[in-house]
Amino acid sequence: MNKDRWPSKLVVTRRPQDSSHTRALSAREQEVMHLVAEGLANKEIARRLHVREGTVKLHLHSIYRKLGIKSRFALAALVRNTS
Repeated sequence: MNKDRWPSKLVVTRRPQDSSHTRALSAREQEVMHLVAEGLANKEIARRLHVREGTVKLHLHSIYRKLGIKSRFALAALVRNTS
């Protein structure tokens, strides 16, 4: 594996304020939620969080289920309306 491929510093995303819709989410789900709201694709989210794209998809399905939404557009709107 090429060491130059990974950033030298860990990228920390901001955590959402404690609100009714985010309390049910894990810290990692909250990170994914905010990266989606920033407009990142699953592949880019996976790169930033150093996980596989499939893991991001699993987090998204869990987020959708917990929040009762059906799309990443709805998720992004929810984050932007509560930030």
